[in-house]
Amino acid sequence: MSDVEIERIKLKATFYNNVAVGLLLGGILIPYLAIVTHFADITTRLMHWSFTQTDMLAVVAYVVALFLVYFGFRKMRRRADDEVQKIVYFEKISK
Repeated sequence: MSDVEIERIKLKATFYNNVAVGLLLGGILIPYLAIVTHFADITTRLMHWSFTQTDMLAVVAYVVALFLVYFGFRKMRRRADDEVQKIVYFEKISK
C-alpha cells in the first residue's frame, strides 16, 4: 500500500470522526440550548403540571433525536475505526 493510499484512508477516517463529533455536539447541544432558553416556561408548566400536546410532542422529538444522534455517532465512529483498521491490516501484511 502506497503512502498516498494510507493518507487517503487517514483522511476518510478523520472525516467520519468529525461527522460523528458534529452529530454528537449538534444533537445534544441544540436541544439543550432550546431547553435553557425556555427554562422559565418549562418550570412554570412543571410546577402547575399543565402540559399541552405540543409540549409532549417536543419531549418525544427530543428523545427520538437523542437516539438518532447516538446511533449516528456510533455508526460514524465505527466507520472511522474500520478505516484505521485497514491501515493496521496492510501494515501487518507488508512486514
